[in-house]
Parts: sequence; C-alpha cells; structure tokens
Amino acid sequence: MRRVLLCLVVAVLAAACGPVIETRYAYTPPPGSGGMACIQQCEAGRFQCVREARYSQDSCKADAHRRAEHAYHHYLSTLRRGEKPKHSLSYFDNSYACQNVESQCKVDYNDCYAACGGQVVAQPICTSGCEQLKPPMPPGTPVGPALVNGSPVRMQPMRTAETAPRSGKMAREADPSAGMARLAQRYAVSGTNGEDITYEGTVTLRPNGDRFQVRWDIDDVVYNGVGTLVGNRLVIEGRHDGEPFRYDLRIASDGSLSGDWTGDEGEGTEDWEPS
Repeated sequence: MRRVLLCLVVAVLAAACGPVIETRYAYTPPPGSGGMACIQQCEAGRFQCVREARYSQDSCKADAHRRAEHAYHHYLSTLRRGEKPKHSLSYFDNSYACQNVESQCKVDYNDCYAACGGQVVAQPICTSGCEQLKPPMPPGTPVGPALVNGSPVRMQPMRTAETAPRSGKMAREADPSAGMARLAQRYAVSGTNGEDITYEGTVTLRPNGDRFQVRWDIDDVVYNGVGTLVGNRLVIEGRHDGEPFRYDLRIASDGSLSGDWTGDEGEGTEDWEPS
C-alpha cells in the first residue's frame, strides 16, 4: 500500500510540473567591421547591465539582512525575563523579495544586436515533460513559431551597421553624449524612502570630464555623489555619514530622470524635473 501511495504521489507531481518550454537564441552577426564594432558595444552594455543587476540584488539582500537583525534584536528586547522567543532571525528576513533582473539584460542585448544589423532568432523549445503536449513530442522539439528580430517572419536580408536604423534600446544608448546632451544643470526632485515617507528638494549637476558631480539639497541636508552615464541612464554612487548609497536613474527625452536608490536609509525612488 505504501508503495502504491508513493507511486501516486510521484505521478501527481510529474503531472503538475507540466511541459518545460525554453527559448533558445541563434545569432547571425552583421557583415563588415562597422557591424562588429556595433555588436561589441552591445556586449559591453550587456556586461554592464548584468554587473549592475547583480550589484543591485546583492545590495538589496545586504540591506534586508541588516533590517532583519535590527528587527530581531528589538523583538528579543521586548521579551520578558525567562520567556522563550517564538520567532528566529529568519522570521524577520525578507531578502527573498530581492529580485534578480538579469533577464532584462538579454532582452536589451537582443534589441541592440538587431539594431546593429544582425539577426536574432528566438525559438521556443520543449525541454522536458513534452509527452504531455498534444500531440506528444520528444524533448528538443520546437514549439510555436520562431521570432526573427522580434517578429514571426522569415529570415531577412541583413543590413550593414552603417545603414541599420539605431532603434534598439542599447543601440540608442551606445553613444553616452546623447544622454549628456539631454541633462540639465538643475532639477527639482521628489522622492520616497520606501517607508511611505516623501521628500522634496533640489539637485544640481556639474560636468567633470565624462562624469558629473551631483549635489542634493533636501531639508537643509546636503548629499554629494559622482554620476556616470551608462547609455540613457545616470548611475550615481556616493557616501553620506560614511554610509554608501547608489542611484540608477533613467533619462527621458525631455531631460527628466526617474529611478531607484539604495542606501543606509533603506531604498526608495526619485523623480527629477528640470528647473
């Protein structure tokens, strides 16, 4: 009887998993040295994107661990003498909510690759549980239409990088001077600190070579950082009272910026409007 029950459980779990579909990519580079130089910019952008995604997740987890330790010690201080704690440190730890957004880097890279004149073929493949499909198929079978540069069409003649329109997100970001030209010198800023507390102030940018000196004036408190253009994003790092902080802001076509920040006060968002 026990063996029968075990087999039933295994069968139910196998059925619950269902077919596993993965997307596999094939890349055909554009002809010419100009096309390969464009692809190298895409590669550099993907590397930077992955590094920042991992840094953001690691910072988020570190902040969550610190908050959990603080909450746990506060909880212990509220216990009466001799009272055993009902919760462990893990009860207060919400680092599981820190998401890894590396998958977006792949999307951005594919857009950039196509904009350089290359071809990106995305083909959904069934890798396991394929016998549950109708009709059943062996693993490795393509399912659904292949997408060429994001469209379900036949393979297209490749364009050279010189004639390809600069339309992917990373391709638009390839020239940092485009983002620099849109930046103003002074902004009105509004933000949140992740705890439903809002604030307002001003931000000034002062070019310093290929970087920016950034100064916040918020509630009579001054914060300073150094900003670097990464395509159409302004990444800022600095320290306040010895504690590091970091901003990742997207630059809109009208020169406004918006994005997220992390630091010793937690995490939050900011919106900048030219003033």
